[in-house]
Amino acid sequence: MFREGMRKYVKAKDKRGWNRSEYNKRLIELCKKTFEDLKLVCDHMDEKVQAKIFTSENLMPFFKALFKVHIDRKLTDEERKRLLKIARDLIILLTANAHKLAPNAWKFYQTLKASEIEKLSLIYAEAMPL
Repeated sequence: MFREGMRKYVKAKDKRGWNRSEYNKRLIELCKKTFEDLKLVCDHMDEKVQAKIFTSENLMPFFKALFKVHIDRKLTDEERKRLLKIARDLIILLTANAHKLAPNAWKFYQTLKASEIEKLSLIYAEAMPL
């Protein structure tokens, strides 16, 4: 995705001397294009190819970085709001599709008196034990 110059810019702690406006604009374009390309892979490539790309090993480091799991500081309100919206949207998506991803577990756990998030956790834990 990134050429060496963009990679250096992203990793640089001190961005003085860089044309930040131009690099940020290009960075945003590249990242959006990458998400579009990944969606194309999901939509048009067979399971054998997708299974080599979209693995827990490949995706979890991204999700941990996205949700700031690795940082020791308190999140800003702006960060929290943005990340909570993404988390909420993911939970809604997973809840709405649990019957497709884990049909047997979904049927069983729908009979329980539990919150939706508890049911969702149980459904996915049952369908894919660690």
